[in-house]
Amino acid sequence: MKDGNALLKHVHDTLTRLAHELAQGHTEAFLDYLKAMGRFHRYSFRNTLLIWLQKPEATLVAGLRTWNELGRRVRKGEKGIRILAPVVRRVVEVDEEGKEVEVEQVVGFRTAVVFDISQTEGQPLPEPPMNRGSEDLFPRLLEACPFRVVEASLGERHGDTDGQVIRVNRDLPPGEKAATLLHEWAHALLHFDEAGRGLPRGVKELEAEAVAYAVGTRLGLEMVGARDYILSWAGREAQDLLREVLPRLYRAVEAILGQVEVGKAQAA
Repeated sequence: MKDGNALLKHVHDTLTRLAHELAQGHTEAFLDYLKAMGRFHRYSFRNTLLIWLQKPEATLVAGLRTWNELGRRVRKGEKGIRILAPVVRRVVEVDEEGKEVEVEQVVGFRTAVVFDISQTEGQPLPEPPMNRGSEDLFPRLLEACPFRVVEASLGERHGDTDGQVIRVNRDLPPGEKAATLLHEWAHALLHFDEAGRGLPRGVKELEAEAVAYAVGTRLGLEMVGARDYILSWAGREAQDLLREVLPRLYRAVEAILGQVEVGKAQAA
């Protein structure tokens, strides 16, 4: 459990460092972490951060047993990536009807070790079908988005949303349409409930563009201009709230990529 506490402190210290760097106008580490968030969205927020801290170039991680089952072996001398695995116990609780039921309860965390594919050798993994062309990405996102999306003439604006309908400027090139849809999708997910409605505008814009950047880079978009946009909204309010913001970003990235990957699987 001591190792688990050390990893948690590592996460806390990193969030403090990211906030400080953002305050100084340095976005490189923040953007690198957002890319990792897109690559490892199936892992928890803390574990995504830990993977990125220990091996920033990692692309696909798994435990020793999983790699063995896939016909690959971890090379001798490779250093594992330490993450947190929940310690679960079965406890008896009383349900709403007064009956005793057994439930699983997380009582702590232990250290687990995973390895990146670059640390292994053996059978090649099958390449998943992934369309990375921006020409075809916008239609894919349209199909996956749970909100109604309308293309309209919006003048200088790229897009907007009221939390139910997303509008995208029809005059934008395909890649910019995709990036705009991701930005407004993030707004719709994050900023129209009780928790998000009252956030300062700077925090909302930073959150939406950060989510769009994490998802967009994962799907092959260049996300030109994202750095400057994030930096322009990275004011004191956003920096002070960074520890709360990052878990929210993670959940939104997970939700959007989950929808896109479900749509891709159905189309295959």
